[in-house]
Amino acid sequence: MNTNTNLIPFQFEDRSIRVLMIDGTPWWVAFEICSVLGIANGRDAVSRLDDDEKTTVVITDSLINQGFSNNVPGTKITIINEPGMYSLVLTSRKPEAKAFKRWITHDVIPSIRQQGSYEIQKHSHARARTIYEDAADRLEQEIRVGKLLEAPLHIVQQESVKLVCRDTGVDFSHHLTYAKAQQDVKQEEVMKEPTDLAPELGLRNATSVNKWLAENNLQVKVGKEWKPTDNGQKYCVIHSWTKKGKEGYNLKWNVNSLKNIKEAA
Repeated sequence: MNTNTNLIPFQFEDRSIRVLMIDGTPWWVAFEICSVLGIANGRDAVSRLDDDEKTTVVITDSLINQGFSNNVPGTKITIINEPGMYSLVLTSRKPEAKAFKRWITHDVIPSIRQQGSYEIQKHSHARARTIYEDAADRLEQEIRVGKLLEAPLHIVQQESVKLVCRDTGVDFSHHLTYAKAQQDVKQEEVMKEPTDLAPELGLRNATSVNKWLAENNLQVKVGKEWKPTDNGQKYCVIHSWTKKGKEGYNLKWNVNSLKNIKEAA
């Protein structure tokens, strides 16, 4: 998907928008379009698009050098094509949607098709900075929601950084090292995945841990994935992961609570 890929940064009102020209076809960063259109749950909206309206782009050194992302090479960002963008426009009830569509159809698309670019490249450095600022605003929003839900702050920070990185391509993970909440994690707040839980619980491996969790009505398997039961939700958090271009989620469990449950059994 990254063959003949070039970044064209531009701006709608005060928002930075990135267009990737891939083999002559324009693709938009899904998160940015949802943000412009005021679509609160962008992930669900994009998931409802047809398969030929969306895809993922793998971050390469070339895209990083062009200013598309500061994420590590090999990770992915969801992008949508022109039909996919129009599908999202139809789902938005915001007044900005009509103006945005008109701007795209009457200005941006004709310019790209006629010239192969959009004439704003002299401002690319300012727009790269704005992309970073937009991602920081998104990170702040995600952390605020986590606090409202009274989730452990160190977990909220970790998961919010991953989510923002996945959706925007801006990676804030290097800042976590200096975050006070990461340094002040109390023993009773430590959360671990099944693989790391095994020695803590005196079990053989992750498979044994998952079996024990299920036997104690803490999780249940739905299809190929483990999901917490109503009883188990208070002891775990959903942990997203990205590895070698793939992404998914698993559960992190409160070590101290599980030890207490096992000892009481």
